Amino acid sequence: MISSSEALSAYYAELMPSRLTLNQTPIGPTASIDQNKWSYLSHDNKWVALTDDAWHMSSANLTDIVNVQGEAIQLHLQSEKPFTLGMLCVTDTSDNQIIYEGTLNSEYLFLPEYDGTFRYHLQLIYTDNKTYKGDLTTELTIQIDRPIKVSLEKDQIEQGGYNTLLVQYASETDAFVAEQLPYDIQFFKDENNLKAILYADYRTQVGNYPFVIKASSDDRIFPLEFKVKSRKFHIQQLIIDETVAATTKNDTANAEFSQKYSPLRMQSSDADLTDGDYILPTKGRLSTEYGETRYVNGSPTFYRHSGLDIAAPRGTPVYATNSGKVLLAAPLILTGNTILIDHGQGFFSTYFHLDTLTAKEGTLVSKGDLIGEVGTTGFSTGPHLHFIISYYEHNLEPGYFLVGEPITYKNYKNFLK
Repeated sequence: MISSSEALSAYYAELMPSRLTLNQTPIGPTASIDQNKWSYLSHDNKWVALTDDAWHMSSANLTDIVNVQGEAIQLHLQSEKPFTLGMLCVTDTSDNQIIYEGTLNSEYLFLPEYDGTFRYHLQLIYTDNKTYKGDLTTELTIQIDRPIKVSLEKDQIEQGGYNTLLVQYASETDAFVAEQLPYDIQFFKDENNLKAILYADYRTQVGNYPFVIKASSDDRIFPLEFKVKSRKFHIQQLIIDETVAATTKNDTANAEFSQKYSPLRMQSSDADLTDGDYILPTKGRLSTEYGETRYVNGSPTFYRHSGLDIAAPRGTPVYATNSGKVLLAAPLILTGNTILIDHGQGFFSTYFHLDTLTAKEGTLVSKGDLIGEVGTTGFSTGPHLHFIISYYEHNLEPGYFLVGEPITYKNYKNFLK
């Protein structure tokens, strides 16, 4: 009886519950004997269970709220004894949503990618050693606060491309402004970060663009810079029937287009309505590249080609390039049967010259939904889809969204056939 007494636990120090530290600070288990079971094998070959008091005599408790600050923060867990299995559940206290649940694969605990207050529930199971066994459970609240970080996705883009500006670790009350850019930018929520788009359409001048981002929460200024590279645009000679040209490209047609289509691209949903990557709306032959300058029946035009012309037989299905809301599905004099989809946060896709319209105005469509068929309505020389992707009214190279590079006469067979 004496040899198995809990009073002799001091003689079994190496068999006592494992001491835990987080970032070199001691932590203890939740104060419940039912949840924290630890036994050791005494010298007379009997298992002795520890009381909860015995555990607290051997371990200190961490303050409930742990503040973690800095740019390269980490949560380093150390266990005096190697555990057999570790389980971790992390809950965002702002909405009680579980953001991580799984096993421990390293000595560093899961770290959320955004700042806030989180409840960590940790369970460590020890069964490998033959002289002790146990199950330690602890909970603690961790408050994470990193400094604001502002970065650009790319350091250079080509005319027709776009760049993403990302602001990480900002608070809900922080506001940001850009200075020294040739245009205003708008910030949208991107999961737990903020993002803004820097665009370069075919009219954007090439060169370096230094600018600064200012935060409202403090006096910090974030200097950034990106480069816009030139792109060679083709010149196209277009021959169109004079009657078609006269009836579809005139003052009335232009006024209708400006009234019914153009204003719709000035406002976009604050929410990202897309569903993953963009897909090709149809397949066929590339008949006009993005950004081309046109001569129509020998006369120069003042505009550039706003998207891709994909020639295909009349009736070829046309699909929504991504999920979004149909803002326009109607016949226009200039562009024929026309569909405009808002994908949210400033991005739109447009489909001109359709033979039929399947999509309905005001409805939500999913990526890949049938929205119409290839046709030759409006100002058109033959059956084709005029396809545009824009950031608000700024037309961009659709290839960057569809295949990650411009779609050109040289490479279109890799993508459109």
